[in-house]
Amino acid sequence: MPDLRCALCGYELRGLDEGGVCPECATPVARSVRGDGLAFASLEYRRTLDLGLLLVRWGAGLVVLCWIGATILLAFLSTMLPSWSATLIARAVLLVPSVVYALGWWRATTPDPRLTSGALPRATIIARWAALALPAVLLVLALAASTLPQALSAALRIVGIAAAIIHLFAASAWMRWLSSRVPNTTAGRRSHQALIAACVFSVGWVALESIRLSGWSAPNGPSGAQWRSATSLLKLVTFVA
Repeated sequence: MPDLRCALCGYELRGLDEGGVCPECATPVARSVRGDGLAFASLEYRRTLDLGLLLVRWGAGLVVLCWIGATILLAFLSTMLPSWSATLIARAVLLVPSVVYALGWWRATTPDPRLTSGALPRATIIARWAALALPAVLLVLALAASTLPQALSAALRIVGIAAAIIHLFAASAWMRWLSSRVPNTTAGRRSHQALIAACVFSVGWVALESIRLSGWSAPNGPSGAQWRSATSLLKLVTFVA
């Protein structure tokens, strides 16, 4: 009989019943026999994963569309309303799709009951909590748009940028891990492409926001609306990629 080792700790499982657990780490023997394939996951878990990924797709598309719409809306409202009022409305427009996106990641990264916590990549936890940080920052900025000191508002924006970048890298790593459970080489390749897009997005966004937050004020320099338009275009290119 060939050797059968625990998928988590490597303990020799030969002779143990498939319904039992590893004596060393309590990992179910069935997992080591069958592997981590999604085909062996419960129907309930696969439905949770499917719904989560559906919300992520819809949320991501709506975030891009609403960001572009918010940029146009902000440029239009700035001529009629105080700056803080126009900013509050634009951020409120972004809040709903950001919540949908975050909820999608929360459901999609729900741990598979078949797997032990040690079998889950660290990117799972990072991706779900970083996704929740995005609407949280937007909510604070929207509710306190007129009262936050400029320095605190800038600090929150930096936190939001950092959370978005961390989430993109963690989400790409999680997708590569998930594709290995199918297995699906196409999904793995696309997750690698997403990682490259995340790098491009991160460098571009950090560069744009760093220049804007530094208060660059060349005589003919770009306005705030122009910076927002440039950032929106960068996000659109990234999500399309």
